Amino acid sequence: TLWEGLRKGGAVGLEEEQDSMERMVQGLFAMAHMQAQSCFAHGGRYWEVTLLLGRYLGYLLRASNVTADIPERLAAHFGGSPPTRFLGTLCAPGVCDEAE
Repeated sequence: TLWEGLRKGGAVGLEEEQDSMERMVQGLFAMAHMQAQSCFAHGGRYWEVTLLLGRYLGYLLRASNVTADIPERLAAHFGGSPPTRFLGTLCAPGVCDEAE
């Protein structure tokens, strides 16, 4: 109840938040496990990928005709502070050679 939560100094709400975070992390691990198993079943290799946004944008601006206002657009999209990196996963072929 609310009174019990107040007596415990808000610990009840904190416990609920921790439970929620734990369920979210368990869900993320389950999803990654399923993706990795599917990748392995097809003979692939499962990689974690990090895209460093600053380096990528620098390359993009030098290598193409992309407009220089991309950083401002990203800042507006992310509420003023774009992330410095994006994390993801990739299933790549298990064996790669020049012919592939």
